[in-house]
Amino acid sequence: MIKILSPILFINLFIFSFVQGNGQIDIALGTKNRMDNFKLVIENLNNTYNASDLCLYIMDGNEHTQVSDFLLKNTWHFKSIKIWKDANVEIIRKNPGKWAVIYDFLIRQGSSEFVTYWSDDILLFKPNIFVKAVYRLKSSPDSGVAIFNFQLNRYAKFGIVLNDIGVISLNFGIMKRQAYIKAGGLDSNFKFFRADNDLTNKIFLKAKYKTIVNNDCKVVCITSQWKNPFSEKKHYKEDMDLFEKKWGKITLKERKLRKNSISEVYPKNSKMSFLL
Repeated sequence: MIKILSPILFINLFIFSFVQGNGQIDIALGTKNRMDNFKLVIENLNNTYNASDLCLYIMDGNEHTQVSDFLLKNTWHFKSIKIWKDANVEIIRKNPGKWAVIYDFLIRQGSSEFVTYWSDDILLFKPNIFVKAVYRLKSSPDSGVAIFNFQLNRYAKFGIVLNDIGVISLNFGIMKRQAYIKAGGLDSNFKFFRADNDLTNKIFLKAKYKTIVNNDCKVVCITSQWKNPFSEKKHYKEDMDLFEKKWGKITLKERKLRKNSISEVYPKNSKMSFLL
């Protein structure tokens, strides 16, 4: 059943509630003007384990009703779908283009034990990734984050290596809601690049939760280029400057110390080189 509610503007934003035997996950997902990507992501999530327990809350800001049309014309395994339209979310209007603001707003609307945020260009490599991550988080009381193995660094050709400073990136993983809230959530001062690194630092150093590295839970990026690489490089420098202002420059010694934030690595014999 699809229920169309009062709208929201500017960007299509999504929050899913993924319920399965081991725990419920709220998933915040945002997209803008990338319907082909959006369709692939929705179809991919529709084929996950226990998709019949996924509740979709969609904020659709397209000029045309593409998202609604797509969802109305197809049969889904999801438990329910709700759609909002229009531009009446003040915090998003005041912070255009800041995904940290969008995701933080959406995550705080839910109440599930586990949360994550997603992108309209990220696909699950296998349908059991959520199940694995939740099981491992439940099995590790001192862990607050279960990160996934992000398969494509689409920024390398622009001279940007996202994991080049020795910090842990969230990589579209799953978090315990209490860890996210205790850490203070995503920092809206970041434009794009370092908000997830900053978040995992806060979850470890402020909320006192460690990170589970899931090398066997892969996600893949289906977008190969930026719309405006020159603008993105500028944002990268600004976010890097902000990150180093908060946390200082990362030295070799600090890289080694950062390993203390890791509680488990799966598979057991795999390396963490993509993180450090």
